[in-house]
Amino acid sequence: SEVLREDIPVADKNRVMAFPCSEGGCLCGKEAWGKGRIVVRPSGTQPLVRIMAERPDEADLRKIVTEIAEAVRAADFSRTGA
Repeated sequence: SEVLREDIPVADKNRVMAFPCSEGGCLCGKEAWGKGRIVVRPSGTQPLVRIMAERPDEADLRKIVTEIAEAVRAADFSRTGA
C-alpha cells in the first residue's frame, strides 16, 4: 500500500474540523472506505489539519488526498471569510 501525508495550514483548525460533512463526504473520505485508510485530524501543536491516507493505488490515493485537502481549504475559507 502507498501512504501519503499532507499538512494543510488553516486559520482555525478546530472550526475546520467542526465543518459539517456533506453527503459526498470529502472531509470524511467516504469513497476510500474499504480500500484503504484515511485520517483527517487537527495538529496538536500547530495551526494545521493533517491528512494521512493509505491505499493500494497511488493515483487513487493522490486524487483522494487532493480532494480532501481542497475541502479542508474550502472549510477554512468559508469560516474565515479570507
